[in-house]
Amino acid sequence: MYSKEKGLIENCEAVSEIIGEILLTGIAVIAFSVIAVFLLSPQGSVEKPALDIDGWVDSNTDTIWFRHIGGERVQADNIRVFVDINTDRYEINPQQLTTLYTKPLWELGDTIGLDTSALWGRDIINTDQIYVVMVHVPSNTILKSGMVLGNIMGQSSGNHTLPGVQTYPVSVWNCNEGTGSILHDIRGNNDGTIYGATWGIGVKNNSLVFNGNNNYVAVPHDPSLNFTDELSILFWMNCRNVIGTNAIVGKGSNEDDNFDVFVTQRELLLEWNDSNTNYVQTSDMSLSNNLWFMIGITFDNDEIRFYKNGQFIESAPTNGVKLKPNTNNLWIGRQNSGTYNFYYRGRLDELALYKKALSDEEIMDYYNATMQS
Repeated sequence: MYSKEKGLIENCEAVSEIIGEILLTGIAVIAFSVIAVFLLSPQGSVEKPALDIDGWVDSNTDTIWFRHIGGERVQADNIRVFVDINTDRYEINPQQLTTLYTKPLWELGDTIGLDTSALWGRDIINTDQIYVVMVHVPSNTILKSGMVLGNIMGQSSGNHTLPGVQTYPVSVWNCNEGTGSILHDIRGNNDGTIYGATWGIGVKNNSLVFNGNNNYVAVPHDPSLNFTDELSILFWMNCRNVIGTNAIVGKGSNEDDNFDVFVTQRELLLEWNDSNTNYVQTSDMSLSNNLWFMIGITFDNDEIRFYKNGQFIESAPTNGVKLKPNTNNLWIGRQNSGTYNFYYRGRLDELALYKKALSDEEIMDYYNATMQS
């Protein structure tokens, strides 16, 4: 009797959590009613898996995406997904999910995509409100719930929520893996291969540690990583005895740069090309060794803006100059110059790229969401 009562209480608490979120986001009670019936069924003895899940929507392909970004592996046939699109409710049961995601285990870096047009004849537009609930069937518990359009879905363990209600990054490398030779892009599909760099303590969870000699990450070229009119680069860095010029992140080769970010002992540099000219803009800021600093750089046709720890530092005009796309790889921790590679010495964490010049408020949102505990 006690265990049944305890299970009912826990299930009621889970339902209460869903009610609160649905009320806060204005989603119809229809979604709750179906989820509540499912969650109030008798609970088994299986524990809820501990994992982090990121969710977002690509309105260009009418796809809702889920990415496993850390924690335990989960059997794919143990997952059920509820989707509410503007109060219309849909469901993906475990059998359907295994036809969409063909691997037996859902694990770090893997994505599950729900094509709403193919599944339910629903085209997605940016004004839609989409609410999702992912349930672990054996334990009858919620793995993830929240808005994926109308607001960005945060991390399930409260690690951080990326800035901006409708601002979606192209790529995010949060360095949370802690093991392995792949740096996973938790927002897009731009995973990188780690060469020599090791795992260490980060500003949040883990970070990548570069030795300043031959450590770097190579991310294969993808059109999504080319920028023209606007760009934002956000990351946390912890320098170790920087000597000369160290490359943080960039996409280019032999002065053919879409963009490159460098750090020296006293300043930060952004280098880029248009069709004919190579440009360099510096920003003087105190970046002491062995301390974490959040860095932000935004670029548009009017100006470049530099930020440190969420605060605006200075700006410089760009005079309408655009960024020149190329087909080179993106490099983290080095520049592929051919002669001088400018290897970085220190730690990097929480690197994000946006195809938008973020506002001061959005930069501060990022800082507050990823800052040290």
